[in-house]
Amino acid sequence: MKLEFTLSEADYVDFNLYVASKTESIRKRRQLTKWIIPVIYLLIGAYFLYKGYQLGAYIFLAIAVMWVFSYPGYEAKKYIKHFKKHIQLNLSKSLDKMVTMEFLDDHIFSNDGMKETKVQYEELTEIIETGKAFYLMIDVGHGFIIPKSKVDTQSVGDYFYKLSEDLQIAYIEDLNWSWK
Repeated sequence: MKLEFTLSEADYVDFNLYVASKTESIRKRRQLTKWIIPVIYLLIGAYFLYKGYQLGAYIFLAIAVMWVFSYPGYEAKKYIKHFKKHIQLNLSKSLDKMVTMEFLDDHIFSNDGMKETKVQYEELTEIIETGKAFYLMIDVGHGFIIPKSKVDTQSVGDYFYKLSEDLQIAYIEDLNWSWK
């Protein structure tokens, strides 16, 4: 099978966000940040309530509630901004260049006009299908991105599913994934 497509900044951002959302250490850090600050505000509010300063207690309670509901959106935008900046700094020459991927007998060959990559099938750890792309993962944070909008989704999906069975690796359908 031979595929030809281009990768946009959005494709790289989505890939990085997907990997970040599935990385346990990042998930734990995001949850900790979401809850530790409001708990501190609640403790300060409880102290003010104990001392009889009800207005101060209500202010810190309100800040804690606002944090819980507003910080996740802010943090999500911060990650997007970070990955966009990273991609612009490190991958700007690769953006919107024609990528050719060939699936040969024992390896994948990829050429984006600047570099050629040869990966043995045994190096693949899993194949992931999201609503927007297929990700052929090599290891944590590294893989091939195949945007669904630029390939025949049905035949490519069928090929990757069969490939995952042949290689006895996971085929993960995460079609409803979205960055939060």
